[in-house]
Amino acid sequence: MSAYETVPRKATLKLDKFTAAVAEDELSDFKQLLKLSKMGPKTYENLQEDRRYGMTHSWLSKAKSQWESKYDWFESPSLDSNRLPTDT
Repeated sequence: MSAYETVPRKATLKLDKFTAAVAEDELSDFKQLLKLSKMGPKTYENLQEDRRYGMTHSWLSKAKSQWESKYDWFESPSLDSNRLPTDT
């Protein structure tokens, strides 16, 4: 049993297991919004490759491109939240 499955002794709410799921039409809407979203302009801050001002324009541009064209939203292991204990 992992630590996530241990309910605190003083918990007063009843916990129920659930499975996270996203409907295909909602994912389709998200993909459309992602496609239509515009990248912000290049600025001094977001061009600093040492990331001292946060993420870079280059990183965000590559991530957006990956999410739009190559990322499999249903098969990605990084989004496999159902492998973790889920209680509400």
